[in-house]
Amino acid sequence: MKKQTIIKIIRWTARIWSILIILLHLVIFFGYIFYPETDGETWRTIEIIAAIFYPVGVLIGMIIAWKKELLGGIISLVGYLIFTILILIPRGAIVRMFPMVLIVNGPGILFFINGVLMKRK
Repeated sequence: MKKQTIIKIIRWTARIWSILIILLHLVIFFGYIFYPETDGETWRTIEIIAAIFYPVGVLIGMIIAWKKELLGGIISLVGYLIFTILILIPRGAIVRMFPMVLIVNGPGILFFINGVLMKRK
């Protein structure tokens, strides 16, 4: 298979997958707006910072990646890395959450790979 074909397959897989992930996050976001949790728990500062990087940073990265794949992929990956450092590792959830990392940040990984392939071309 030609390199051009591989790049095209990776690009469109990442784009379609990113649309699905963005729609999923919009459903979750609107769910929280219309059905907020009522347990009275407030967010800690670290959770607010983590929320800036994930999902906000990850989704912004995926959107940017539609035009600039390498940059968007890096933003998405860094956003999820910071979330992992701030939330998942301290809670000991990194192994349990790894499948979610691959599913949710799969488009970011593919955008990054495609951006690197495009630079080498």
